[in-house]
Amino acid sequence: MEYASIAIMEPSFEMWMCFLTDIHVKALELDALSTSHMMELHINQPSEHKDTFDSLSSSKGAAILRMLEAYVGHEIFREGLIDFLKRYAYGNATTSEFWNTMEEISGKPIASIMTSWSKQVGFPLVRIVSSRYEHNCRHIKIHQEHFRADSSVITDIPNGLWMIPISIAIGADPNTVAKEIVMDKRSVTFKLNQITQADWFKV
Repeated sequence: MEYASIAIMEPSFEMWMCFLTDIHVKALELDALSTSHMMELHINQPSEHKDTFDSLSSSKGAAILRMLEAYVGHEIFREGLIDFLKRYAYGNATTSEFWNTMEEISGKPIASIMTSWSKQVGFPLVRIVSSRYEHNCRHIKIHQEHFRADSSVITDIPNGLWMIPISIAIGADPNTVAKEIVMDKRSVTFKLNQITQADWFKV
């Protein structure tokens, strides 16, 4: 939250650039290792908290919350956060209750998306495997796979599948989201309308 508050109070500090280098990259580095673990772990006694809530949990937790905010939008995220805090004030709440609150407020499948990140080790690498232009449309196929820092096979970690919010912008209007999808399969094909053959696109 300190990044969000300072970003509003003093935009010239470019706090979200600092977040990218200080938090986001750190989460990727730790989560790509064979020693990574799930964010959500069952704790039987208070002493186990020290072993499970480490740099990976805090960094990845912050990174996926930032992803959630980008997906639902700042105002919806803020509304959901306020609703959650009021709903569970003076009590305890679980991670799933937070996702469910956000899902109610946004009308999007937040619980399914976020659980795929919080209850799974690692993160996906998304590749554009094909792109062709025909009938005034750009047809794009993307593929996801579990990214690892080395090429070793980790037998106790399955090749996971994530639900990934994907936003696409095109060269004609790079500051506007031209298409938004949720990637929920190993490979997904979609098309961009009203794009010229010379236009670039960014996923």
